[in-house]
Amino acid sequence: YTDCALSDAHALRYFAENCKTLDDIVLACENLIANNWLGGGGFDKGSIFMFADKERGLVIEATSKHMAHRWFQDDAMEARTNHFVFPELLE
Repeated sequence: YTDCALSDAHALRYFAENCKTLDDIVLACENLIANNWLGGGGFDKGSIFMFADKERGLVIEATSKHMAHRWFQDDAMEARTNHFVFPELLE
């Protein structure tokens, strides 16, 4: 964990103000982590973001140092509670 500048709420605002597409959100999240700006919710915590447009959806699981994302589309549905499920973040 790295103490960073942006909370989950700040990150959502950053995405809303700087991203036009779902693809932009993935790049923006990677950029926030690379610059040590994404806080990941605090020590031993993380962030789970879900986004959708009319064609597909996006789930991002992130900490202050790592992230993983998956796309879903058509009739697929994703749900999350307050824990990671992507193997990359379970280490």
